[in-house]
Order: sequence, then structure tokens, then C-alpha cells
Amino acid sequence: LLHDVVGVCEACPALIPAHGLLDVLMKVAGNPAASHGLLERVIDFLRHHLRASEQSLPAAVSACRVLATAAAHAHATADVLLAVVDAANAIARAPAATPAVSRSALEAVCAAV
Repeated sequence: LLHDVVGVCEACPALIPAHGLLDVLMKVAGNPAASHGLLERVIDFLRHHLRASEQSLPAAVSACRVLATAAAHAHATADVLLAVVDAANAIARAPAATPAVSRSALEAVCAAV
């Protein structure tokens, strides 16, 4: 079921800011049943579809919160933690990244180390 939920999010990334799909991804990343493979899938989705230059400031900050949640998950492997750092870096380095986005990205990185 969790993989299907992420599949819905992957199918409609343009709806993320307006329809709360980041909240859904946050619940997936925090679900104790989420495997490390599912966490990597969520992180990969965020890395490719949520950059501060393409999305609103709240969406970028929320994406970083999802990353921090994934990093804190009991099933977070070294690969998951590395993916969190890579995704946070991509969001923070986007041309339109603000100090708030950079701070949120840093918090995600701190959760991963």
C-alpha cells in the first residue's frame, strides 16, 4: 500500500504544493512499516521534483522536513542517509533557494548525520 501511495505522488508532482501530497510523503517517511527501499524512492522523488526554483518556499521547506523524517527512520540505511544529504543539497543549491530553505536543508542533513 505504501508503494502505491508513493506511486500516486510520482504520477502528479505538479499537485504537490496545492494538494498536500508532501503531507502524504511525510506520513509515508514516518511510517514504521516503510522499508529502506521505499524511503529511497520518496527521497528520489523529492530530489527530482522539488527544487526551490520550481516550487514555492513552503513546498521546499516541507520537502526538507520529509527528508529529515526519512533520515530519522529506523530503517534508514547508509544509502538512505546519503540520499537525504544529496537531495537536501540539491534543494539548497537551487537558484531561488532562500535562507529559510537553506536552513531547512541543513536540518535535514543534520538529521542524517
